Amino acid sequence: TVHSVYPLALWLRAAFTTTAMVDYPTPANFMMNLPAYPVKEMCKIIDSFPVGADVVEKAFTAASLYYNYTGDQKCFEMEGGDDPHGLSGWGWQVKS
Repeated sequence: TVHSVYPLALWLRAAFTTTAMVDYPTPANFMMNLPAYPVKEMCKIIDSFPVGADVVEKAFTAASLYYNYTGDQKCFEMEGGDDPHGLSGWGWQVKS
């Protein structure tokens, strides 16, 4: 259960921006386990939805590729979770 839209937005943002940074032509696992060309794979997921499908559901399902490509996660910690990749300092670095 998500109690606020803000943690969900941050969760989605982290998935999409990090996946874009590691969009390699081969599978990778140094951030998360990802397939080759994970951005293309996310786009395929979004495109597989029928016309008129819920935008949040599309985004959540695509982001799940980043967080759960291996399929071993049962649920996601969106609120009060840790920062497993140390990305909290990224905003500071890019603004400096």
